[in-house]
Amino acid sequence: MTEKIRVLHLLTGLTSGGVQNVVLNYADAIQPHGVVFDYVVQKDGNSALEKKCIEAGSRIYRLPEMQKKPLSFFLQLIRILRQHPEYRIFHAHQNDLNTFSLLAAKLAAVPVRISHSHSCRPNSSWKKLLKIINHGLLRAISTEQWACSKAAFQWLYDRQFEDRHHEYILHNAINGSKFQHDSQRRRQLREQMGLNGNFVCMCVATLSYNKNQKFLIDVMSYLHHEVKATHIKLVLVGDGTIKSQLEQYASEKGVCEHIVFLGDRSDVHELLNAADCFVLPSMFEGLSVSVIEAQANDLPCILSHGVPQENRIKTDVFFESIGEDAVFCWANRILELRDKTEKQRERTDWILRESGFLLNEEAEKLSARYKELFSK
Repeated sequence: MTEKIRVLHLLTGLTSGGVQNVVLNYADAIQPHGVVFDYVVQKDGNSALEKKCIEAGSRIYRLPEMQKKPLSFFLQLIRILRQHPEYRIFHAHQNDLNTFSLLAAKLAAVPVRISHSHSCRPNSSWKKLLKIINHGLLRAISTEQWACSKAAFQWLYDRQFEDRHHEYILHNAINGSKFQHDSQRRRQLREQMGLNGNFVCMCVATLSYNKNQKFLIDVMSYLHHEVKATHIKLVLVGDGTIKSQLEQYASEKGVCEHIVFLGDRSDVHELLNAADCFVLPSMFEGLSVSVIEAQANDLPCILSHGVPQENRIKTDVFFESIGEDAVFCWANRILELRDKTEKQRERTDWILRESGFLLNEEAEKLSARYKELFSK
Protein backbone atom coordinates (compact mmCIF):
# COMPACT_ATOMS: atom_id res chain seq x y z
CA MET A 1 0.00 0.00 0.00
CA THR A 2 1.31 3.47 -0.92
CA GLU A 3 2.38 5.50 2.11
CA LYS A 4 0.18 8.52 2.83
CA ILE A 5 1.50 12.04 2.29
CA ARG A 6 1.41 14.19 5.43
CA VAL A 7 0.92 17.96 5.04
CA LEU A 8 1.50 20.23 8.05
CA HIS A 9 -0.99 23.12 8.31
CA LEU A 10 -0.55 26.21 10.47
CA LEU A 11 -3.77 27.51 12.05
CA THR A 12 -4.62 29.66 15.06
CA GLY A 13 -6.68 26.80 16.52
CA LEU A 14 -9.03 23.96 15.63
CA THR A 15 -12.43 25.60 15.94
CA SER A 16 -15.63 25.61 13.91
CA GLY A 17 -16.12 28.34 11.32
CA GLY A 18 -13.93 30.44 9.08
CA VAL A 19 -10.58 29.28 7.74
CA GLN A 20 -10.44 26.35 10.15
CA ASN A 21 -13.72 24.98 8.83
CA VAL A 22 -12.46 25.13 5.24
CA VAL A 23 -9.27 23.25 6.13
CA LEU A 24 -11.13 20.62 8.16
CA ASN A 25 -13.64 20.06 5.34
CA TYR A 26 -10.77 19.39 2.95
CA ALA A 27 -9.06 17.16 5.54
CA ASP A 28 -12.05 14.81 5.59
CA ALA A 29 -12.51 14.81 1.81
CA ILE A 30 -8.83 14.33 0.91
CA GLN A 31 -8.06 11.33 3.16
CA PRO A 32 -9.35 8.74 0.63
CA HIS A 33 -6.81 10.18 -1.84
CA GLY A 34 -3.86 9.31 0.38
CA VAL A 35 -3.24 12.70 2.01
CA VAL A 36 -3.37 13.37 5.77
CA PHE A 37 -3.48 16.82 7.35
CA ASP A 38 -1.53 17.50 10.56
CA TYR A 39 -1.82 20.77 12.47
CA VAL A 40 0.26 23.36 14.29
CA VAL A 41 -2.12 25.31 16.57
CA GLN A 42 -1.56 28.29 18.85
CA LYS A 43 -4.79 28.47 20.85
CA ASP A 44 -7.08 26.03 22.62
CA GLY A 45 -9.69 24.81 20.18
CA ASN A 46 -12.88 22.79 20.15
CA SER A 47 -12.04 19.60 22.08
CA ALA A 48 -14.57 17.53 20.12
CA LEU A 49 -13.04 18.67 16.83
CA GLU A 50 -9.52 17.95 18.07
CA LYS A 51 -10.58 14.45 19.16
CA LYS A 52 -12.16 13.84 15.76
CA CYS A 53 -8.95 14.92 13.99
CA ILE A 54 -6.79 12.64 16.13
CA GLU A 55 -9.15 9.70 15.58
CA ALA A 56 -8.86 10.33 11.83
CA GLY A 57 -5.08 9.95 12.10
CA SER A 58 -3.99 13.60 12.34
CA ARG A 59 -1.30 14.90 14.68
CA ILE A 60 -1.68 18.18 16.59
CA TYR A 61 1.33 20.24 17.71
CA ARG A 62 0.72 23.05 20.19
CA LEU A 63 2.88 26.17 20.10
CA PRO A 64 2.76 29.57 21.84
CA GLU A 65 0.84 32.28 20.01
CA MET A 66 2.99 33.77 17.28
CA GLN A 67 2.04 37.36 18.08
CA LYS A 68 2.48 37.01 21.86
CA LYS A 69 5.67 34.94 22.02
CA PRO A 70 7.23 35.19 18.54
CA LEU A 71 10.71 33.90 19.39
CA SER A 72 9.42 30.85 21.27
CA PHE A 73 6.96 30.11 18.45
CA PHE A 74 9.68 30.47 15.83
CA LEU A 75 12.23 28.22 17.53
CA GLN A 76 9.71 25.53 18.45
CA LEU A 77 8.34 25.42 14.90
CA ILE A 78 11.86 24.96 13.49
CA ARG A 79 12.45 22.14 15.98
CA ILE A 80 9.23 20.33 15.02
CA LEU A 81 10.02 20.57 11.31
CA ARG A 82 13.59 19.35 11.77
CA GLN A 83 12.44 16.43 13.93
CA HIS A 84 9.87 15.41 11.30
CA PRO A 85 11.49 15.37 7.86
CA GLU A 86 8.36 13.64 6.52
CA TYR A 87 6.85 17.12 6.30
CA ARG A 88 7.96 18.12 2.82
CA ILE A 89 4.95 20.48 2.61
CA PHE A 90 4.21 23.26 5.12
CA HIS A 91 0.95 25.15 4.51
CA ALA A 92 0.42 28.49 6.34
CA HIS A 93 -3.05 30.04 6.71
CA GLN A 94 -2.37 33.32 8.54
CA ASN A 95 -2.38 35.81 5.67
CA ASP A 96 0.27 38.53 6.05
CA LEU A 97 1.70 36.71 9.09
CA ASN A 98 2.64 33.78 6.84
CA THR A 99 6.09 35.29 6.26
CA PHE A 100 7.22 34.54 9.81
CA SER A 101 6.24 30.86 9.90
CA LEU A 102 7.42 30.25 6.34
CA LEU A 103 10.84 31.67 7.25
CA ALA A 104 11.02 29.04 10.02
CA ALA A 105 10.09 26.38 7.46
CA LYS A 106 12.77 27.63 5.08
CA LEU A 107 15.42 27.49 7.82
CA ALA A 108 14.27 23.94 8.61
CA ALA A 109 14.83 23.06 4.93
CA VAL A 110 11.18 22.27 4.14
CA PRO A 111 11.15 22.17 0.32
CA VAL A 112 7.50 23.17 -0.28
CA ARG A 113 6.29 26.26 1.59
CA ILE A 114 2.72 27.34 0.83
CA SER A 115 1.41 30.79 1.70
CA HIS A 116 -2.40 30.90 1.66
CA SER A 117 -4.45 34.11 1.61
CA HIS A 118 -7.95 34.03 3.10
CA SER A 119 -8.70 37.75 3.41
CA CYS A 120 -9.12 41.09 1.67
CA ARG A 121 -9.18 43.35 4.70
CA PRO A 122 -8.26 47.02 4.17
CA ASN A 123 -5.10 48.40 5.75
CA SER A 124 -4.32 51.72 7.43
CA SER A 125 -1.69 53.87 5.70
CA TRP A 126 1.20 52.75 7.93
CA LYS A 127 0.20 49.12 7.56
CA LYS A 128 0.21 49.54 3.79
CA LEU A 129 3.89 50.48 3.97
CA LEU A 130 4.67 47.39 6.05
CA LYS A 131 2.62 45.30 3.65
CA ILE A 132 4.64 46.51 0.66
CA ILE A 133 7.80 45.35 2.43
CA ASN A 134 6.12 42.08 3.37
CA HIS A 135 5.10 41.35 -0.25
CA GLY A 136 8.70 40.97 -1.34
CA LEU A 137 9.70 38.89 1.68
CA LEU A 138 6.70 36.60 1.32
CA ARG A 139 7.36 35.94 -2.35
CA ALA A 140 11.04 35.20 -1.60
CA ILE A 141 10.36 32.85 1.33
CA SER A 142 7.34 30.93 -0.01
CA THR A 143 7.56 28.48 -2.89
CA GLU A 144 3.79 28.55 -3.55
CA GLN A 145 1.32 31.43 -3.41
CA TRP A 146 -2.28 30.31 -2.93
CA ALA A 147 -5.57 32.08 -2.14
CA CYS A 148 -9.28 31.41 -1.71
CA SER A 149 -10.18 33.93 -4.42
CA LYS A 150 -8.56 36.20 -7.00
CA ALA A 151 -9.39 39.19 -4.80
CA ALA A 152 -7.65 37.58 -1.80
CA PHE A 153 -4.68 36.71 -4.02
CA GLN A 154 -4.22 40.33 -5.12
CA TRP A 155 -4.63 41.60 -1.55
CA LEU A 156 -1.79 39.50 -0.11
CA TYR A 157 0.61 39.25 -3.06
CA ASP A 158 0.05 42.68 -4.61
CA ARG A 159 -0.44 41.37 -8.13
CA GLN A 160 -3.12 39.83 -10.31
CA PHE A 161 -3.60 36.07 -10.30
CA GLU A 162 -2.14 34.72 -13.55
CA ASP A 163 -2.35 30.96 -12.92
CA ARG A 164 1.42 30.54 -13.01
CA HIS A 165 2.97 27.25 -11.85
CA HIS A 166 3.34 28.45 -8.22
CA GLU A 167 -0.07 30.16 -8.06
CA TYR A 168 -3.29 28.39 -7.10
CA ILE A 169 -6.87 29.32 -6.24
CA LEU A 170 -8.26 26.78 -3.76
CA HIS A 171 -11.99 27.40 -3.53
CA ASN A 172 -13.73 27.26 -0.16
CA ALA A 173 -15.65 24.22 -1.35
CA ILE A 174 -18.53 22.57 0.52
CA ASN A 175 -20.35 19.26 0.73
CA GLY A 176 -23.07 20.08 -1.81
CA SER A 177 -25.52 17.32 -0.90
CA LYS A 178 -25.48 18.37 2.77
CA PHE A 179 -26.75 21.88 1.96
CA GLN A 180 -29.53 21.05 -0.52
CA HIS A 181 -32.92 22.48 0.39
CA ASP A 182 -35.32 20.24 2.31
CA SER A 183 -38.91 21.54 2.25
CA GLN A 184 -40.10 19.12 4.94
CA ARG A 185 -37.30 20.19 7.29
CA ARG A 186 -38.20 23.81 6.51
CA ARG A 187 -41.74 23.32 7.77
CA GLN A 188 -40.52 21.58 10.92
CA LEU A 189 -37.90 24.21 11.76
CA ARG A 190 -40.16 27.20 11.16
CA GLU A 191 -42.76 25.63 13.44
CA GLN A 192 -40.19 24.87 16.16
CA MET A 193 -38.61 28.33 15.96
CA GLY A 194 -41.88 30.26 15.85
CA LEU A 195 -41.14 31.68 12.40
CA ASN A 196 -44.35 30.73 10.59
CA GLY A 197 -45.90 33.68 8.79
CA ASN A 198 -42.64 35.63 8.74
CA PHE A 199 -40.19 36.50 5.98
CA VAL A 200 -36.89 35.34 7.49
CA CYS A 201 -33.54 37.00 6.76
CA MET A 202 -30.62 34.90 8.02
CA CYS A 203 -26.99 35.85 8.61
CA VAL A 204 -24.43 33.15 9.43
CA ALA A 205 -21.20 34.77 10.64
CA THR A 206 -19.05 35.46 13.67
CA LEU A 207 -20.54 38.39 15.61
CA SER A 208 -17.87 41.00 14.91
CA TYR A 209 -17.24 44.52 13.70
CA ASN A 210 -16.15 43.25 10.28
CA LYS A 211 -19.28 41.13 9.72
CA ASN A 212 -21.29 44.27 10.48
CA GLN A 213 -24.41 42.79 12.11
CA LYS A 214 -25.06 46.19 13.69
CA PHE A 215 -25.97 47.40 10.20
CA LEU A 216 -28.59 44.66 9.92
CA ILE A 217 -30.15 45.83 13.18
CA ASP A 218 -30.42 49.30 11.63
CA VAL A 219 -32.12 47.75 8.60
CA MET A 220 -34.61 45.96 10.84
CA SER A 221 -35.28 49.18 12.73
CA TYR A 222 -35.99 51.00 9.48
CA LEU A 223 -38.29 48.24 8.23
CA HIS A 224 -40.35 48.07 11.42
CA HIS A 225 -40.38 51.72 12.54
CA GLU A 226 -40.19 53.71 9.28
CA VAL A 227 -41.76 51.45 6.64
CA LYS A 228 -44.05 49.78 9.21
CA ALA A 229 -43.33 46.42 7.55
CA THR A 230 -44.63 43.51 9.55
CA HIS A 231 -43.71 39.84 9.79
CA ILE A 232 -40.03 40.23 8.91
CA LYS A 233 -37.49 38.59 11.20
CA LEU A 234 -33.70 38.56 11.33
CA VAL A 235 -31.98 35.37 12.51
CA LEU A 236 -28.33 35.77 13.52
CA VAL A 237 -26.36 32.51 13.62
CA GLY A 238 -22.93 32.77 15.24
CA ASP A 239 -21.22 33.97 18.38
CA GLY A 240 -18.52 36.52 19.09
CA THR A 241 -17.09 39.20 21.32
CA ILE A 242 -19.71 41.83 20.44
CA LYS A 243 -22.80 39.71 21.12
CA SER A 244 -23.83 41.65 24.25
CA GLN A 245 -23.34 44.98 22.44
CA LEU A 246 -25.53 43.82 19.57
CA GLU A 247 -28.25 42.64 21.95
CA GLN A 248 -28.11 46.01 23.72
CA TYR A 249 -28.24 47.88 20.40
CA ALA A 250 -31.27 45.84 19.28
CA SER A 251 -32.98 46.78 22.55
CA GLU A 252 -32.17 50.48 22.06
CA LYS A 253 -33.59 50.30 18.53
CA GLY A 254 -36.76 48.60 19.78
CA VAL A 255 -36.43 45.52 17.54
CA CYS A 256 -35.59 42.76 20.04
CA GLU A 257 -38.77 40.86 19.28
CA HIS A 258 -37.88 40.81 15.57
CA ILE A 259 -34.32 39.46 15.97
CA VAL A 260 -33.30 35.94 17.00
CA PHE A 261 -29.76 35.32 18.30
CA LEU A 262 -29.07 31.59 17.86
CA GLY A 263 -25.41 31.56 18.90
CA ASP A 264 -22.80 29.17 17.50
CA ARG A 265 -24.49 26.23 15.77
CA SER A 266 -23.27 23.04 14.15
CA ASP A 267 -26.52 22.54 12.18
CA VAL A 268 -26.26 25.51 9.79
CA HIS A 269 -27.03 23.19 6.85
CA GLU A 270 -30.45 22.58 8.44
CA LEU A 271 -31.11 26.11 9.69
CA LEU A 272 -30.75 27.56 6.17
CA ASN A 273 -33.93 25.66 5.23
CA ALA A 274 -35.92 27.94 7.54
CA ALA A 275 -34.72 31.15 5.85
CA ASP A 276 -36.19 33.11 2.93
CA CYS A 277 -33.04 35.10 2.14
CA PHE A 278 -29.44 35.32 3.26
CA VAL A 279 -27.80 38.63 4.26
CA LEU A 280 -24.14 39.51 4.83
CA PRO A 281 -23.05 43.17 5.08
CA SER A 282 -19.34 42.49 5.74
CA MET A 283 -16.72 45.24 5.62
CA PHE A 284 -14.43 42.78 3.80
CA GLU A 285 -14.22 39.07 2.93
CA GLY A 286 -11.63 36.85 1.27
CA LEU A 287 -14.41 34.52 0.12
CA SER A 288 -17.37 33.70 2.34
CA VAL A 289 -18.15 30.00 2.84
CA SER A 290 -21.51 30.95 4.36
CA VAL A 291 -22.55 32.65 1.12
CA ILE A 292 -21.71 29.52 -0.88
CA GLU A 293 -23.67 27.40 1.60
CA ALA A 294 -26.69 29.72 1.32
CA GLN A 295 -26.63 29.51 -2.48
CA ALA A 296 -26.34 25.72 -2.25
CA ASN A 297 -29.66 25.87 -0.35
CA ASP A 298 -30.98 27.98 -3.27
CA LEU A 299 -31.50 31.09 -1.14
CA PRO A 300 -31.41 34.58 -2.65
CA CYS A 301 -28.57 36.60 -1.11
CA ILE A 302 -28.04 40.29 -0.30
CA LEU A 303 -24.35 41.07 0.15
CA SER A 304 -22.15 44.09 0.67
CA HIS A 305 -19.52 45.15 -1.87
CA GLY A 306 -16.99 43.95 0.71
CA VAL A 307 -17.84 40.41 -0.39
CA PRO A 308 -15.96 39.51 -3.61
CA GLN A 309 -17.91 38.99 -6.83
CA GLU A 310 -16.39 35.50 -6.99
CA ASN A 311 -18.82 34.56 -4.20
CA ARG A 312 -21.68 34.85 -6.68
CA ILE A 313 -22.46 31.50 -8.32
CA LYS A 314 -26.21 32.06 -8.91
CA THR A 315 -28.21 34.86 -10.49
CA ASP A 316 -30.29 35.90 -7.45
CA VAL A 317 -27.32 37.38 -5.56
CA PHE A 318 -27.49 41.14 -5.04
CA PHE A 319 -24.62 43.43 -4.03
CA GLU A 320 -25.47 46.62 -2.14
CA SER A 321 -23.49 49.45 -0.57
CA ILE A 322 -23.12 49.75 3.20
CA GLY A 323 -22.37 53.47 2.97
CA GLU A 324 -24.66 56.50 3.14
CA ASP A 325 -28.38 55.74 2.58
CA ALA A 326 -27.53 52.03 2.44
CA VAL A 327 -30.11 51.05 5.08
CA PHE A 328 -32.86 52.26 2.74
CA CYS A 329 -31.43 50.20 -0.17
CA TRP A 330 -31.14 47.01 1.88
CA ALA A 331 -34.65 47.42 3.27
CA ASN A 332 -36.07 47.90 -0.23
CA ARG A 333 -34.25 44.84 -1.52
CA ILE A 334 -35.65 42.74 1.37
CA LEU A 335 -39.16 44.00 0.63
CA GLU A 336 -38.75 43.16 -3.07
CA LEU A 337 -37.75 39.60 -2.22
CA ARG A 338 -40.59 39.28 0.29
CA ASP A 339 -43.17 40.42 -2.24
CA LYS A 340 -42.04 38.01 -4.95
CA THR A 341 -44.02 34.81 -5.43
CA GLU A 342 -42.28 32.14 -3.39
CA LYS A 343 -40.34 29.92 -5.78
CA GLN A 344 -39.73 26.21 -5.54
CA ARG A 345 -36.14 25.88 -4.32
CA GLU A 346 -34.11 23.57 -6.54
CA ARG A 347 -31.04 21.35 -6.29
CA THR A 348 -27.80 23.18 -6.93
CA ASP A 349 -25.21 20.39 -7.26
CA TRP A 350 -24.52 21.25 -10.89
CA ILE A 351 -23.94 24.94 -10.07
CA LEU A 352 -21.46 24.04 -7.34
CA ARG A 353 -19.66 21.66 -9.69
CA GLU A 354 -19.43 24.15 -12.58
CA SER A 355 -18.20 26.94 -10.31
CA GLY A 356 -15.59 24.80 -8.53
CA PHE A 357 -17.22 24.63 -5.09
CA LEU A 358 -18.10 20.93 -4.90
CA LEU A 359 -15.89 19.57 -2.13
CA ASN A 360 -15.18 16.04 -3.31
CA GLU A 361 -14.09 17.16 -6.76
CA GLU A 362 -11.95 20.03 -5.44
CA ALA A 363 -10.36 17.71 -2.87
CA GLU A 364 -9.33 15.34 -5.65
CA LYS A 365 -7.68 18.25 -7.51
CA LEU A 366 -5.95 19.36 -4.31
CA SER A 367 -4.58 15.87 -3.64
CA ALA A 368 -3.10 15.78 -7.13
CA ARG A 369 -1.49 19.18 -6.53
CA TYR A 370 0.01 18.09 -3.19
CA LYS A 371 1.36 14.86 -4.70
CA GLU A 372 2.99 16.77 -7.55
CA LEU A 373 4.64 19.16 -5.08
CA PHE A 374 5.67 16.34 -2.73
CA SER A 375 7.50 14.52 -5.51
CA LYS A 376 9.64 17.54 -6.43
